[in-house]
Amino acid sequence: MELLKKTKWLTLSLILAIVISLLSIINYLDILSQIDKSESAINDGYIFYSLQHEANPLNQDIAHFKQIYSELTNNNGYIYFEIYTQYLEMPNQNSMFFENGTDELSNKCTGVNCIQISNEVIDNFEIDISDGKCFQKSDYIYELNKPIPVLMGQSYRTLYEIGDIIEATYLFDAYRFKIIGFLSSGSNIQNASHNIILDKYIVMPSFIIDESIPITNGLKIHYANKTSGTARLDSSNFNTFNNFITPLLEKSKAGSYSWSITPLEYQYRKMFNIGIKHTIALLIILIIPIMLWYLYLVYKSSKARKKTSLLSGQNIFLYVVLLTITSIFCGLIHICFVTTLGIKLIQINHLILIVIISLITVLLNHIFNQSKSILPKKREPPK
Repeated sequence: MELLKKTKWLTLSLILAIVISLLSIINYLDILSQIDKSESAINDGYIFYSLQHEANPLNQDIAHFKQIYSELTNNNGYIYFEIYTQYLEMPNQNSMFFENGTDELSNKCTGVNCIQISNEVIDNFEIDISDGKCFQKSDYIYELNKPIPVLMGQSYRTLYEIGDIIEATYLFDAYRFKIIGFLSSGSNIQNASHNIILDKYIVMPSFIIDESIPITNGLKIHYANKTSGTARLDSSNFNTFNNFITPLLEKSKAGSYSWSITPLEYQYRKMFNIGIKHTIALLIILIIPIMLWYLYLVYKSSKARKKTSLLSGQNIFLYVVLLTITSIFCGLIHICFVTTLGIKLIQINHLILIVIISLITVLLNHIFNQSKSILPKKREPPK
């Protein structure tokens, strides 16, 4: 207690910094809650659990990718979508294609818009055929020296015909592609929170290979992409899927994987085992006793001081000390959040809040002093 008296302004600063940081977290979590509502509306009530292979696939055995892929596609309770936008390279510079990244039509493309999809994508998204035919199950099995069937976006309709052969490089390997159909205008894929309009894309099947196909570096990358898909599930299956996918990726011999989940509520829940709204409620409950303790310490510190003017050198000095220490400590707390959680909390309004509350502290201290000074002095009994 003696130490508290000697360091009362430091103590007040630390408490104030904690309060402001907690308020900052609540503000950030409220933003996350709004994002979660928006994503929930886009996802039609589904949870999208996206995976991404992070290690160098060239250093991995393709058999390990096949094992993970088999696990991902042979489970009930969710649908696994393969959606990957790996561009094609065109050796024939006389053909017209839409440039990857710019969507501009050119005969000198360094990369052409292309997307690889699984059969589940065709069945569950707004992909309609205007001319020709759609992929058959056999189209998802690659056969050596046989052209890969592709669908062309509607913007290609005046440039190519059904049956045309396109020669291109996909992941360092040369392939021949055969146009079997054209998509209707506006066909699209809602990949988690990202909508892909397919009008300017070449759509190819995310094919599998059998043991007769020679393994290349390109095929290793291809299978790494196949295991970097998205699972769509109901909220009731979230815990079951989470208990399945976590050990699968942790024990993977194919290298490390990252993941992301929408709506944001479920990604937060996976990281912290608690919902966003529950966290906000707990922080508010935590702030109330801290603020009461803070006001109590302000009052106690005022009783130990003599009457001074609000603009006296002593009050201004205390205000500067409180402001400086609070800002430094609050900044350190925010740095911890950025480095550990990857979230940016501090904003200009938080700095303004530090200044305002620090000033209020000195003002309350002054008011308590004033109220004490106007109280009638205790009369001593007559001798």
